[in-house]
Amino acid sequence: MRFEPKSREELSSLLPKGIYKAYVRTAIEKKSTKGNDMIVLELEIYDAEGRCKVVKDNLLMMQSMQWKIYDFCESADMMTEYNAGELYPESCIGKTAFAKVVQKEAEGDFPAKNEVKSYCLEPKTQGPQPAKPKGKPAVKRETVPAPPPDSDIPFSWLIALIAVGSQFPWMV
Repeated sequence: MRFEPKSREELSSLLPKGIYKAYVRTAIEKKSTKGNDMIVLELEIYDAEGRCKVVKDNLLMMQSMQWKIYDFCESADMMTEYNAGELYPESCIGKTAFAKVVQKEAEGDFPAKNEVKSYCLEPKTQGPQPAKPKGKPAVKRETVPAPPPDSDIPFSWLIALIAVGSQFPWMV
């Protein structure tokens, strides 16, 4: 098994309270301890330094928690599923929603953790935004305007390609 070693601070640090873009990595249908149907979501959330935090959230299929299902579906652009009264784990995977994240204090043997208080639409004004995941930046490519339709100079494309290629030597 391979993994990226992390310091104690990195392992135990919590996301500050706020609204974050959350990507649904996994979704599994289960029964709660009281026997209610629920979907357990595993969310990827990135902090301001671009570090990924995984936060789990339960969508309980019970009348008193239907507001959270509504908020999730509205935020994740899944109102068709909500209005049909059918929400399945496989339809949640890969969706992006905005989660209101809070910090829950340690209780007994359980350490402090982040939890999702609710979901919302994309905020108009936002505080400090989490950074995008670390990785290779996208290559910015220049576009070359097409020649006029009545152009009879076919080599104009070659000149444009050479001009663009000067920024991308591997293209020449």
